[in-house]
Amino acid sequence: MSMLAKQVIGAVGSVAVAGTVNVATSILTESRTVGWIAFVVALLMACVAVQFWLGLLGRSASSAMVVEDVIVDGSINARMTNPGVQRVSGAIVGRDLNLEQNGN
Repeated sequence: MSMLAKQVIGAVGSVAVAGTVNVATSILTESRTVGWIAFVVALLMACVAVQFWLGLLGRSASSAMVVEDVIVDGSINARMTNPGVQRVSGAIVGRDLNLEQNGN
């Protein structure tokens, strides 16, 4: 699921929760003012929760690929699919050293 789809679901869910709180509060208190105040408070709380949720989903675990002090008489092929750090230090390679990173 893309981030845009998650944002749309979060926005629709926030409004639905706040609307439900508005209707329930208006029915229970028979006061439109209290219902609207509860609606605004519930909407703000739901939006904060959704933004926190989206922030957690948007983060990916950073990873690292480290090759240190390795002497190879051949080729090294390494691929990372996540964002991260690649580091090679003190390596003597007989042929090819191919590091590929497809993450953001």
